[in-house]
Amino acid sequence: MSTETPQMCARLVSERYSVWHTLLSMNGWMSRVIKDGYTLQFASPPSPFNGLLETVMSSQAGAEALMTELSEILVKEAISRVPSGQECKGYYSRYFLVPKKTGGMRPILDPSLFNKSIMRRPFHMLTISHVLECVRSGDWFASIDLKDAYFHVPIVPRHRKFLRFSFRGVQFQYNRLPFGYSLAPRTFAKCVETALEPLRRRGIRVLFYLDDLVIMASSERSAALHTVELASHLTLLGFAINWRKSSPVPTQSIMYLGVYLDSSSMRARLSFARREALASFLSRVTPGKTVTALSVMRLLGMMSAGHVVVPLGLLHMRKLQRWFSRLRLDPIRQKMPPGNSALLRSVGSDLLGKPSSFVRGSSPGQGDVARIGLHRRITVRMGRNVSGSGHRRKMARASNPTHQFSGVVHGAEGAETLRFPAERTACVSEDRQQDGSRLHQPTGRRPLGPG
Repeated sequence: MSTETPQMCARLVSERYSVWHTLLSMNGWMSRVIKDGYTLQFASPPSPFNGLLETVMSSQAGAEALMTELSEILVKEAISRVPSGQECKGYYSRYFLVPKKTGGMRPILDPSLFNKSIMRRPFHMLTISHVLECVRSGDWFASIDLKDAYFHVPIVPRHRKFLRFSFRGVQFQYNRLPFGYSLAPRTFAKCVETALEPLRRRGIRVLFYLDDLVIMASSERSAALHTVELASHLTLLGFAINWRKSSPVPTQSIMYLGVYLDSSSMRARLSFARREALASFLSRVTPGKTVTALSVMRLLGMMSAGHVVVPLGLLHMRKLQRWFSRLRLDPIRQKMPPGNSALLRSVGSDLLGKPSSFVRGSSPGQGDVARIGLHRRITVRMGRNVSGSGHRRKMARASNPTHQFSGVVHGAEGAETLRFPAERTACVSEDRQQDGSRLHQPTGRRPLGPG
């Protein structure tokens, strides 16, 4: 195991190609990405030169913030000035900033039109359902956060001209994988997946969501050793670790992907920040108020993302989803309110009148909400497969978190939680993605009655 001190600046993985080639098993595409850089994956010929599209900020403060960010990523060599005489070639997109949850601003290239000429390559991202299925009673957790994740992956020189932008009369281009490019998440996820494979083969249980990794182990000592080994391995491959956002000290409770996990009580609940955000959106979608289509879509998205830690969570959004689907509105193109108070009132008080039912979960004793058995079969790609018997999920209260990521608000007293399965199991879940107004019914299970 390497004793190299984890770095603080993203290093091009191509600079460590010999290490990747020695330690990892890579297919031809991954080997080319690591060795030579990433080649943009076109589905159709790219658009010809579209002119120098100038980025204009709406305020002086925004312009200054953007200039600061550009200075920082210039130092990181993620972008560079367009070579003299080549300014009128390639493709220019707008450039803007979005706020980070932990403070500061994140630079985002907006190549939305350019992305239309890029292939559509779907891939599977880690879900909360998968995380819950991987947690075992008494597990210890630690987390590692990668710094400047996409900037580890270089773009081949001949394709950098398609990732250009102009600000204050100066033209820049991306030398490394930018936020905003449609296949950036898939590309980086493939790199991390390849990097973790040898550790998983040795039995180290590690999950990742892009740059956010979590280690699970049966003992505090194992979790500490695996965390050191993971950090050393990632550093050896050229990844930079953000220790400020990482939590390397083993603990039995952790905040991950917006969900608070507690392996000692085997319970999970939405984080305080996510509950507050959900409550805020619910307060807007109430009878007597008009609301934009985009707000309804965001609310449905938040409810769908959090349903896995709320018993029968999809049913809480069913009527709202049915109502919104019937409107056949495009939330991007139509900014007018999607309905009026009468329509919203018809959704029913079981959702809009009781937002706490989704924000806090359900209490014990509420019929099948507290007793329904959930079953899901899954192959856990963490070095070993998990098997066991069926299980039940129950609702119970949990104590305050003893460990949280940076930026997560403490003090979630009184929040209802969802109990993990007492034993690991290989099974199938009925809380799968909702399609239209229909709820997925597993084979051999009796359909749910009218809700």
